[in-house]
Amino acid sequence: MANISVYLEKILSAVYGREVRGSIHDAIKAGNDEIEGYAAAEASREAAEQKRQADTTAAIQRCDTAITDANTAAQASSAATAACEDATEAALAVAGGDIAENTVSFTEALTRANISTGEKLKITLGKISKWFADLGAAAFLGVSNTLTQTEEGYVLDARQGRMLSGKIGNLSSLTTATQDSAVSAINEINNNLTSVIKFRSKLYQANINTGSQTTITVDYNTGDVCAFLISVHGASNAAAVSGHLMGGTSAKPTSLSLSNSSSGGVNQWCYAMVGYLYK
Repeated sequence: MANISVYLEKILSAVYGREVRGSIHDAIKAGNDEIEGYAAAEASREAAEQKRQADTTAAIQRCDTAITDANTAAQASSAATAACEDATEAALAVAGGDIAENTVSFTEALTRANISTGEKLKITLGKISKWFADLGAAAFLGVSNTLTQTEEGYVLDARQGRMLSGKIGNLSSLTTATQDSAVSAINEINNNLTSVIKFRSKLYQANINTGSQTTITVDYNTGDVCAFLISVHGASNAAAVSGHLMGGTSAKPTSLSLSNSSSGGVNQWCYAMVGYLYK
């Protein structure tokens, strides 16, 4: 908006006629420009309002058209549904009506066979009954392809058979006489273990005077095959103690001789470790 006070001030302060005319001209022109700008803005506003009203009217018309089309489609759908129900009722009437509550007598088939199109319902049910009768418990279990399954209700996948076979190995590679059964091979090895020679030992001891010796009876257990001297030593002078097995046979001597050759007249504990082989 033009500031009219500025132009009025110029008119009042003008001295010469030319200045007065110029000031009046400027004031009138500023007012006119202001009026013309307002008129243009008002015209633009009116045009925008007219466009908004036209757009609103068009949108309402489109919405009405869409509603009309939706109602038409709904009516068509209802008509199609009714026609379908009528056709279903007509088909049931031809087939003898709804059989949902009807009972059917049938005999289980003698052998398993696939159902066929066009056969009677009692024949189809008889075939199905045979299939169910022949199904084992495994048919209703899950299949597990792992050897770590602990939950019940699963059978082992066939691929795990190859895995187990690989863990067991090739029976023909066994060095036992039996090579067709892992259990028989294990039993054979267990029986052979009863004849394997085993080892045990026993410590003999005696308190022997200086320069003396003593004889100790060698003990045997059932199954002992032979006995042999492992070592001898003394409590105070190990080097002075000696011993040997004697009597009986070379394999099973009956006595152990221990000698104390130390000096000084002091008794000494002497020890001998005897080994045994037994079955």
